Amino acid sequence: MHTNHIAWLVWHMARAEDLWVNRVLSGTTQVWKAEGWADRFGMDPENTGFAHTIEDVRAMPEIPINDLMAYFGAVRAITRQYLERASDDDLLRQYSHRGNDRAGTWIVGHILVEESQHTGQVALIRGLMRGHGE
Repeated sequence: MHTNHIAWLVWHMARAEDLWVNRVLSGTTQVWKAEGWADRFGMDPENTGFAHTIEDVRAMPEIPINDLMAYFGAVRAITRQYLERASDDDLLRQYSHRGNDRAGTWIVGHILVEESQHTGQVALIRGLMRGHGE
């Protein structure tokens, strides 16, 4: 059995949220680039983990968990700020990403669903590591 490891999942969740909220919804520079996290982690500033193979996952550099969680926290803080100030017009507006137009409500829903799924994967992996998956 092959699976993405927990650090990769947490990194990917932060990267996806960063891309959707900052680049797409806000039209600003992603935290990943603006705060130098890509350079700090020695990773491609455009990489979000989308379509990664198991080899790509295994090639991810080892990142100290405190640094990874600091990046995740920085992204989450900006997401909260965006959601607190987003108007109905912002959420109903169409945003273009990779040639597709999506409403702000679709994007926020997508973030919630994707992160819920990945959080479930983390919980499964943790259970297997502790022997609860037997």
